[in-house]
Amino acid sequence: MECLQRAREGVGAKDKDGGSGGGMDNIAYVIQTSNRIADWVAESVLSKEDSRKRAATVKHLILVADRCRTLNNFSTMIAIVSGLNTPPIRRLKRTWELVSQRHMAQFGACEVTLDSNRNFNKYRSMLASVVPPCVPFIGVFLSTLQFIQDGNKDLLSDGVVNFKKRQMASEVISDIKRWQAHTYNLQVVPAIRDYIEECLSAYDETDTRMSSDRFWQMSLEREPREREDEKMARLLQESGFL
Repeated sequence: MECLQRAREGVGAKDKDGGSGGGMDNIAYVIQTSNRIADWVAESVLSKEDSRKRAATVKHLILVADRCRTLNNFSTMIAIVSGLNTPPIRRLKRTWELVSQRHMAQFGACEVTLDSNRNFNKYRSMLASVVPPCVPFIGVFLSTLQFIQDGNKDLLSDGVVNFKKRQMASEVISDIKRWQAHTYNLQVVPAIRDYIEECLSAYDETDTRMSSDRFWQMSLEREPREREDEKMARLLQESGFL
């Protein structure tokens, strides 16, 4: 949560050359971590050659995402969901066919939690009633701050500072700080923490295009495109009719 502390500094901040200022560093780190989790999720599934092992991995990741949801860790939850919803993973029909309805219901609950319809209205309403601790989804804060930044002038027509704009931004920052004030009472397992950090460090944020292409190629290798008659024959064979 400390990574969100400078969120307001990053919005609208520019360096001397007109680019993004250093205030974006913490925000960039949060976004980078989420993207790395999504990549890790995708590779964890695609690394399994057998569809049953891929399905087992998908089910495990769904359980982790759902546990994050019940712990109010919406940031990690959405990162896992995003990884499972990438095209290279979603196209794995044979894999998803082996995922039970119970797991799909849990997956759906995670997706609905951060439904982007109506400007995340359902998520905002739910977050207002959440009892801390909580790790909220930073994207909603950034969208709100950017809307305030772009939709309101710094100065009014008479040259007076637009304090209303600053008040709106301050309310968002106060909401962020409200979550920063509470921490989880969880015991750290060093071996698991080190394993996760090592896995995430393998993904280069500057090489996202190559990662996407590699995941897509792996997906095609795991489950090549098949005709409808081929699919029917496979399903009959898997069910024992052939």
